[in-house]
Amino acid sequence: MRRTAMIITCFVCCSTYAVAMILHLTIGNSQPLPIQSVGTYLSGSGGNDDTIGFEITSIPKFFKDNINLSMARQEGHTCIPYIMAYVNREQCGGVFTARDYIQKYEAGHPNISVEEDGIVGTRREVKEFIQNNFITQSYIDAGGFRRAIDSGHTIMTTTIITGNDGTKELHNILIIGYDSKDSINPKLYYMDPIYGRIFNDFRVTEFNVSDPAYVYVIRGCKN
Repeated sequence: MRRTAMIITCFVCCSTYAVAMILHLTIGNSQPLPIQSVGTYLSGSGGNDDTIGFEITSIPKFFKDNINLSMARQEGHTCIPYIMAYVNREQCGGVFTARDYIQKYEAGHPNISVEEDGIVGTRREVKEFIQNNFITQSYIDAGGFRRAIDSGHTIMTTTIITGNDGTKELHNILIIGYDSKDSINPKLYYMDPIYGRIFNDFRVTEFNVSDPAYVYVIRGCKN
């Protein structure tokens, strides 16, 4: 993907019905799977969309044990700060909130409201914002998803979402695990801040050809 500038707007609708209508393009154009039984699916900690979850057909390998399977849902166009807060808490044991990261960004961008506008800037500016707060490594240097996850690291990257008006926007997600029973082309488990929970509706090969806007392996936090 060749871009000189991008806007990570992280679209989120204003009602539960509207959120349910968002198309999860992710990588394989597959919709999140509905919960059919407690034994088949894991879901988050509640909310009005308890039909959203991820199918467990094997054993997921997460970046750590006793992982929190849910997070606070993003408000407005705040997918990056909400994912950053989840990483800070779950991976680093920190106390930074999404509001802390929003305030840090807006302090350097006085004409921007992250909730209304999202994270706005060139690829370099987005990279600098992420790297100012986290210790990162390239996907290639990290040795791929399996080695990164096995080392206790997460992967911050982008997908595409489509709103009710047909507008496509970049959206920030966090890959936190993989299907440990599939050694060839495992499904990847990722946290989506729109829903505040985990999905596994694409595989490694689908991600590799998806041309995301960025891929950062998160090794640790700087705050």
